[in-house]
Amino acid sequence: MRLDLLEDICTLSETEEKTVQLVKNCLDQKFYIKKIMRDCAELQIYRQLMQHPHPGIPMLYEATRRGETCILVEEFINGTTLEYVLSERSLDDAAIHHIMQQLLSAVEHLHSLQPPVIHRDIKPGNIMVLEHLEIRLIDFEIARVFKQDKNRDTRVMGSAGYASPEQYGFHQSDCRSDIYAIGAVLKTMVQKDVTAKDIHSPFQHIIETCMQLDPDKRYQSVGELQKALGYCEEKSLPHASVSVLLSQLPGIRRDSAAKRLLFLAYYGLCIILGASMTVTPPPSPYSLICQRIAFGLCLAIIPAITVNAGNVRELLPLQDHGRASIRFFKGSILWFLCAFIIISLLVILAAILESLL
Repeated sequence: MRLDLLEDICTLSETEEKTVQLVKNCLDQKFYIKKIMRDCAELQIYRQLMQHPHPGIPMLYEATRRGETCILVEEFINGTTLEYVLSERSLDDAAIHHIMQQLLSAVEHLHSLQPPVIHRDIKPGNIMVLEHLEIRLIDFEIARVFKQDKNRDTRVMGSAGYASPEQYGFHQSDCRSDIYAIGAVLKTMVQKDVTAKDIHSPFQHIIETCMQLDPDKRYQSVGELQKALGYCEEKSLPHASVSVLLSQLPGIRRDSAAKRLLFLAYYGLCIILGASMTVTPPPSPYSLICQRIAFGLCLAIIPAITVNAGNVRELLPLQDHGRASIRFFKGSILWFLCAFIIISLLVILAAILESLL
């Protein structure tokens, strides 16, 4: 997104660490949130979020460095915080389950990235509530990527009552730190007081397990917590989702209008190139049609693999650990496998059509 097309409307908040502004795009006339960050240490996280969007996380359109500052442009969320909602009314069990399912889905997505992203500040004030109790997890300012070679956090960060003990410097925060915070959020939705000692709710065991002081005694992953709450379904491919893949295809996902037009033009070019492909010597009509379709599809899947839509690259077990060379290798292997499958299926289809007709 071009920053020079953004018109400043007003400043929403300003601290030593960041300035948050409401801006308007002169082209599409839509409102966006612009953040000017003084600390660019975790710019990698924002770029990961751009490449791997999720419905429960505000769409990020730009993450760039300008001198000593980092500029972010993200989706404008028209809603209120869960903290405010809880100050106004109580939530029944059905509403709590609805919010928890969405929150766990968003956090599971963060933890599935390579390297995993730890939010470290999950609390009611960082959960936006929209219509129909849809939520967005916001504020990744103190998020960090998990590093295997670190044994403790170097900075004490988080919100009292929601930050896990390891965030106070005892150990390195990891995925289980977010699980502690999720338990605290659940406790707040149930009791309206995260400091309450007695919990009188069907969620009592869940909350107590999430908020164990020893990380080894908590749920070890979001998947375990989902299973304990009864949200899990059997999945043959836990890191890849067809529905998420379709929703994240370049040109369909929530990109800027310019990017959508660019990718749609690319798909149109794939159709034209496929339809105009010629083969020497000329094959049968059915074979030619299938070969043209295969050629067009092989070109069309390149953007989906490039942006890792639906985490398709995670179908391959090789871990990239953030290295671009390994991501390129995985993407290339996956493209060749997909191309082989597409061509094989269409060759079989052509043979069947010729035998029948």
